[in-house]
Amino acid sequence: MSKDKFDYLNPSQIYRFPFTTTSIQWGITTGALLACHKYSRTRNPHPGILKEAMFTGVQSGIIAGAASWAYYMFQFTKQTHVIQRQMQMREEQSRKAEYIRTYFKDKYQLQE
Repeated sequence: MSKDKFDYLNPSQIYRFPFTTTSIQWGITTGALLACHKYSRTRNPHPGILKEAMFTGVQSGIIAGAASWAYYMFQFTKQTHVIQRQMQMREEQSRKAEYIRTYFKDKYQLQE
């Protein structure tokens, strides 16, 4: 794998999170709905209005997709952090219990 300046744009990097396709679907759906709403609101088949509605739909779709991706990324990062912290606490507790066990075993010459 090359260390190129634009490696982060590789599809394998973009789709490494499970919520990327969900965010894209939300963006497309929201953009299409807003474009249809803006176009149908005027009830005029003028091509300029269609072009403006499409532009608004694409723009709002990108914003909605990016916002949903950011929300899912925040949730993913938070869950990962909580899981890592719980694992660290379990390791600390097991080391402390082992230390106490060996301390009393050595101090009182106990056999297990």
